[in-house]
Amino acid sequence: MKNPNNLQPRGKQTMLLVTIFVTGFTSLVYEIIWSRKLSLVFGANTLAVSTVLSVFMAGLAFGSLFGGKLIEKSKNTYRFLGIIEVLIGLSCLSTLFLIDNLNKAYLVLFNLVGENLVFVNLINFFLSGIILLIPTFLIGAVFPTIIKLYYTEINQVGGSVSWCYSADTIGGAMGVLISGLFLIWSLGLWKTSLLASMLNILLGIFILILFKTETTTLI
Repeated sequence: MKNPNNLQPRGKQTMLLVTIFVTGFTSLVYEIIWSRKLSLVFGANTLAVSTVLSVFMAGLAFGSLFGGKLIEKSKNTYRFLGIIEVLIGLSCLSTLFLIDNLNKAYLVLFNLVGENLVFVNLINFFLSGIILLIPTFLIGAVFPTIIKLYYTEINQVGGSVSWCYSADTIGGAMGVLISGLFLIWSLGLWKTSLLASMLNILLGIFILILFKTETTTLI
């Protein structure tokens, strides 16, 4: 792999670990926010939580499956990562607008089907699932992307997976702790989501600038 901008492998490894840490952090922030927002649509019940959890896990699975395949076709693998980070920030921020509009859809559906709340909730479940699928897919694509890039730098499967998984797990735990106990209570859902989105977008822009001239191939 070529070394763009004289950035040494150690620097790349650090940058990749920071990236997956931030992504893990923000992804859990988004999950908590989506659960809170959907509870305003469905009510404070298990449907809101199960919707976010099921779609979140499904999106991660599909993102992990296809993200690894997409990066292999990319001529600039680091720019591919930067673009994903920017898209995560934009898509996750837009979900709040879309979830708010579910309230309008709920009223329309309620007028059509009357008091059949089971049917209305099932439709809202699938609508919210569609809304959340794209951002969760993008989040899921980050992990295999970074694993492949990190492995390219150290040429060691065990080391790449263990370090990246550790950074992702720690980031997710910090995201739950900080957002659940501090950010949401002090800033509110919208500002907390905006803060998380800005972290992803700024990180993506930084990667795009840092590796703007790179042409890489995975080994």
